[in-house]
Amino acid sequence: MRKFAWLITRIFDPTIEIPLAVGMTVWFAVEPSLRLMMLLFIGVFYVLLPAIYFVVRIRKGKVSDWDVTKREERRAIYQFSIVSHLVGVLAVASLEQFFLMKILLILWIVSVVFMVINMYWKISVHAGVNAFLMVLLNNFYGWKIFGWLMVVLLLVLWSRVYLRKHTTTQVMAGAIIAFVLVELGMRMVGI
Repeated sequence: MRKFAWLITRIFDPTIEIPLAVGMTVWFAVEPSLRLMMLLFIGVFYVLLPAIYFVVRIRKGKVSDWDVTKREERRAIYQFSIVSHLVGVLAVASLEQFFLMKILLILWIVSVVFMVINMYWKISVHAGVNAFLMVLLNNFYGWKIFGWLMVVLLLVLWSRVYLRKHTTTQVMAGAIIAFVLVELGMRMVGI
């Protein structure tokens, strides 16, 4: 059972799903002729720079494990990612891709909320990212197509608790907060 829980945690890892969410957002929000350019452009701020920073922190021993189990080790990663993401949002706005900017701004707000919570209490990023992706895709394409992601979310929540990376409260808080913020954000931007 432990191997299954570990497999779920790795397959549905934020390092995989954040790029997926960004890619799906660009695909949905940008006209076809600009998609590749915007994907590469946004990928720098939302994926590449945060990934490099994360790997450097691991190599320098500033982060003790891939899951960043110690809450205190998350602060610098959150801060760097939030600044990088905000630069990405502003860059997208400067390119007049306002619909994409609004969706990326929702992701940025969720990240800021998680960072603030993490300053005082550990919250599950796995749960938050999976809930974010579930709400995002279901708002883009409908629950009939991506409703099954609820099962994935529940498996991720279970795996994080089973592996003792989080408590039940931490995974539930991560999922609920991300779900509510993304759903409200999507309604505010008209999706």
